[in-house]
Amino acid sequence: MTLMIYFSSVRHKFDGPQVISYMDAAKYEGQIVTVRTPIKYAFYEEGKEMFFSSRVAPHHAHLVPEGGDRSGFFTVSIPKEAFSVFPENYTDLLKNKEVLVTGTMTWFQGDPHINVTEQSQIYIL
Repeated sequence: MTLMIYFSSVRHKFDGPQVISYMDAAKYEGQIVTVRTPIKYAFYEEGKEMFFSSRVAPHHAHLVPEGGDRSGFFTVSIPKEAFSVFPENYTDLLKNKEVLVTGTMTWFQGDPHINVTEQSQIYIL
């Protein structure tokens, strides 16, 4: 699949893995995938990480009763070691946007997760 993405007046060509929905991300554990997801929650913890989620703040995820519906939880993080390659206001830039995130699908606190270290891994739609 090829998508043309425009970001900061720079034209990017997306030519990566097949795009999947964040609702299906859990099925792809350990695989390199591109996930299409809304960013409903964005958090910057100075000196630690930038964190993004498709639903409520992850620290509220405990409000979902055991065995309850956790579908739609998908998270993305940027570790402090990668801060230098991202704009300072990146959390503000992504909040309430829909993005494509490419990386290896892992798990974070029970939810599908991708760790991002390069700006090219995230495309704003």
